[in-house]
Amino acid sequence: MATSGDVEKPGTVDGVVIHAAQRDWAMGVWGPCLIIVWRGQATEAAVLQINDRLWELTQQRPGQSAFVNVIERDSPSPPPAVRKASMTGIARCGSALSCKCAVIEGHELRSALVRAILTGMELLRSKQQPTKFFKDTTEMSVWMKKQLPDAAADLDKEIVRAVEVIRSQMPV
Repeated sequence: MATSGDVEKPGTVDGVVIHAAQRDWAMGVWGPCLIIVWRGQATEAAVLQINDRLWELTQQRPGQSAFVNVIERDSPSPPPAVRKASMTGIARCGSALSCKCAVIEGHELRSALVRAILTGMELLRSKQQPTKFFKDTTEMSVWMKKQLPDAAADLDKEIVRAVEVIRSQMPV
Protein backbone atom coordinates (compact mmCIF):
# COMPACT_ATOMS: atom_id res chain seq x y z
CA MET A 1 0.00 0.00 0.00
CA ALA A 2 1.39 3.36 -1.01
CA THR A 3 1.84 6.10 1.53
CA SER A 4 2.53 9.75 1.05
CA GLY A 5 5.87 10.12 -0.71
CA ASP A 6 5.98 6.60 -2.19
CA VAL A 7 7.08 6.25 -5.81
CA GLU A 8 4.49 4.31 -7.80
CA LYS A 9 6.34 4.28 -11.15
CA PRO A 10 10.03 4.70 -11.85
CA GLY A 11 11.13 8.19 -12.81
CA THR A 12 14.47 9.72 -13.66
CA VAL A 13 15.98 12.47 -11.53
CA ASP A 14 19.33 13.91 -12.66
CA GLY A 15 20.21 10.71 -14.54
CA VAL A 16 19.24 8.36 -11.70
CA VAL A 17 16.25 6.07 -12.20
CA ILE A 18 14.27 6.14 -8.94
CA HIS A 19 12.39 2.87 -8.38
CA ALA A 20 11.29 3.50 -4.78
CA ALA A 21 11.38 6.47 -2.44
CA GLN A 22 9.75 5.98 0.90
CA ARG A 23 10.36 7.30 4.37
CA ASP A 24 12.32 4.20 5.43
CA TRP A 25 14.18 3.35 2.23
CA ALA A 26 14.83 4.31 -1.37
CA MET A 27 16.14 2.51 -4.43
CA GLY A 28 17.66 3.86 -7.61
CA VAL A 29 19.80 2.76 -10.51
CA TRP A 30 22.64 4.80 -11.90
CA GLY A 31 24.61 3.19 -14.70
CA PRO A 32 25.82 -0.22 -13.55
CA CYS A 33 24.86 0.34 -9.90
CA LEU A 34 21.75 -0.53 -7.89
CA ILE A 35 21.82 1.84 -4.92
CA ILE A 36 19.71 1.43 -1.79
CA VAL A 37 19.48 3.99 1.00
CA TRP A 38 18.15 2.67 4.31
CA ARG A 39 16.79 5.23 6.75
CA GLY A 40 14.36 3.07 8.72
CA GLN A 41 13.57 -0.60 9.31
CA ALA A 42 14.27 -2.94 6.41
CA THR A 43 11.24 -5.05 5.55
CA GLU A 44 10.86 -8.30 3.66
CA ALA A 45 8.60 -6.55 1.11
CA ALA A 46 11.32 -3.96 0.42
CA VAL A 47 14.02 -6.62 0.12
CA LEU A 48 11.92 -8.63 -2.34
CA GLN A 49 11.56 -5.52 -4.54
CA ILE A 50 15.30 -4.95 -4.29
CA ASN A 51 16.03 -8.57 -5.17
CA ASP A 52 13.88 -8.28 -8.31
CA ARG A 53 15.62 -5.08 -9.40
CA LEU A 54 19.07 -6.57 -8.63
CA TRP A 55 18.26 -9.63 -10.74
CA GLU A 56 17.11 -7.42 -13.60
CA LEU A 57 20.25 -5.27 -13.47
CA THR A 58 22.60 -8.26 -13.37
CA GLN A 59 20.84 -9.83 -16.34
CA GLN A 60 21.16 -6.58 -18.31
CA ARG A 61 24.82 -6.12 -17.33
CA PRO A 62 26.25 -9.53 -16.42
CA GLY A 63 29.66 -9.19 -14.80
CA GLN A 64 29.42 -5.38 -14.93
CA SER A 65 26.98 -4.49 -12.16
CA ALA A 66 27.25 -3.46 -8.53
CA PHE A 67 25.03 -3.44 -5.45
CA VAL A 68 25.45 -0.53 -3.02
CA ASN A 69 23.68 -0.21 0.33
CA VAL A 70 23.89 3.04 2.27
CA ILE A 71 22.80 2.53 5.86
CA GLU A 72 21.96 5.82 7.52
CA ARG A 73 22.87 6.58 11.12
CA ASP A 74 19.53 5.64 12.73
CA SER A 75 18.52 2.71 10.54
CA PRO A 76 17.91 -0.34 12.76
CA SER A 77 19.41 -3.74 12.04
CA PRO A 78 17.24 -5.95 9.83
CA PRO A 79 15.41 -8.89 11.43
CA PRO A 80 16.68 -12.41 10.61
CA ALA A 81 13.97 -13.14 8.00
CA VAL A 82 14.90 -9.98 6.11
CA ARG A 83 18.61 -10.83 6.24
CA LYS A 84 17.86 -14.28 4.85
CA ALA A 85 15.74 -12.85 2.01
CA SER A 86 18.53 -10.43 1.13
CA MET A 87 21.15 -13.17 1.06
CA THR A 88 18.91 -15.29 -1.18
CA GLY A 89 18.51 -12.45 -3.68
CA ILE A 90 22.23 -11.76 -3.84
CA ALA A 91 23.08 -15.46 -4.18
CA ARG A 92 20.63 -15.79 -7.09
CA CYS A 93 22.67 -13.27 -9.10
CA GLY A 94 25.87 -15.29 -8.76
CA SER A 95 28.83 -14.07 -10.76
CA ALA A 96 26.63 -11.76 -12.85
CA LEU A 97 26.95 -9.36 -9.88
CA SER A 98 30.45 -7.86 -10.00
CA CYS A 99 30.66 -6.53 -6.46
CA LYS A 100 28.68 -5.35 -3.46
CA CYS A 101 29.34 -2.91 -0.69
CA ALA A 102 27.75 -1.11 2.21
CA VAL A 103 28.34 2.41 3.45
CA ILE A 104 27.63 2.41 7.18
CA GLU A 105 27.03 5.92 8.43
CA GLY A 106 27.07 6.84 12.09
CA HIS A 107 29.27 6.62 15.15
CA GLU A 108 31.95 3.97 15.57
CA LEU A 109 30.16 1.67 18.04
CA ARG A 110 27.00 1.42 15.94
CA SER A 111 29.02 1.02 12.74
CA ALA A 112 30.95 -1.85 14.33
CA LEU A 113 27.69 -3.57 15.26
CA VAL A 114 26.26 -3.20 11.74
CA ARG A 115 29.54 -4.40 10.20
CA ALA A 116 29.45 -7.46 12.48
CA ILE A 117 25.92 -8.33 11.30
CA LEU A 118 26.84 -7.84 7.63
CA THR A 119 30.05 -9.85 8.04
CA GLY A 120 28.05 -12.66 9.64
CA MET A 121 25.65 -12.62 6.69
CA GLU A 122 28.58 -12.74 4.29
CA LEU A 123 30.22 -15.68 6.07
CA LEU A 124 27.04 -17.75 5.74
CA ARG A 125 27.17 -17.79 1.96
CA SER A 126 29.76 -18.55 -0.65
CA LYS A 127 31.80 -15.53 -1.61
CA GLN A 128 31.06 -14.90 -5.26
CA GLN A 129 31.81 -11.17 -5.45
CA PRO A 130 34.22 -8.76 -3.84
CA THR A 131 32.49 -7.24 -0.81
CA LYS A 132 33.57 -4.28 1.28
CA PHE A 133 32.23 -1.98 4.00
CA PHE A 134 32.88 1.77 4.17
CA LYS A 135 32.34 4.77 6.44
CA ASP A 136 31.39 7.20 3.66
CA THR A 137 30.38 7.32 0.02
CA THR A 138 33.60 8.97 -1.15
CA GLU A 139 35.70 6.10 0.18
CA MET A 140 33.26 3.62 -1.38
CA SER A 141 33.34 5.34 -4.76
CA VAL A 142 37.11 4.95 -5.14
CA TRP A 143 36.86 1.20 -4.48
CA MET A 144 33.83 0.86 -6.76
CA LYS A 145 35.70 2.46 -9.66
CA LYS A 146 38.38 -0.23 -9.36
CA GLN A 147 35.74 -2.98 -9.32
CA LEU A 148 34.03 -1.72 -12.49
CA PRO A 149 36.92 -0.69 -14.76
CA ASP A 150 34.71 -0.62 -17.88
CA ALA A 151 32.25 1.85 -16.32
CA ALA A 152 32.25 5.60 -16.89
CA ALA A 153 35.54 7.37 -16.27
CA ASP A 154 33.88 9.60 -13.67
CA LEU A 155 32.14 6.72 -11.84
CA ASP A 156 33.71 7.73 -8.54
CA LYS A 157 32.17 11.22 -8.62
CA GLU A 158 28.89 10.15 -10.21
CA ILE A 159 28.10 7.37 -7.76
CA VAL A 160 28.46 9.77 -4.81
CA ARG A 161 26.13 12.19 -6.62
CA ALA A 162 23.67 9.37 -7.40
CA VAL A 163 23.47 8.40 -3.72
CA GLU A 164 22.59 11.98 -2.82
CA VAL A 165 19.98 12.18 -5.61
CA ILE A 166 18.31 9.01 -4.27
CA ARG A 167 18.50 10.27 -0.70
CA SER A 168 16.93 13.60 -1.73
CA GLN A 169 13.86 11.76 -3.07
CA MET A 170 12.99 10.26 0.32
CA PRO A 171 10.15 12.01 2.16
CA VAL A 172 11.16 13.49 5.49
